[in-house]
Amino acid sequence: MKTENIMTRKQIAHELDVSEKTVSRLFKQGRLPGAYKLGGATSAIRMKRADLSRVGRNDERKG
Repeated sequence: MKTENIMTRKQIAHELDVSEKTVSRLFKQGRLPGAYKLGGATSAIRMKRADLSRVGRNDERKG
């Protein structure tokens, strides 16, 4: 697995056009398929770039 294919919370937020806080909320709601945490509950959220295509764009705004 190439590291450039792994996205940070900030990169995920940018690609989805939402805030980093929204990315965290979506992760907790199970709405980011393929997203994972590196370690414990307070660790960083990561996601493969390929999995991002399974997430609806601006999903949070559709209400």
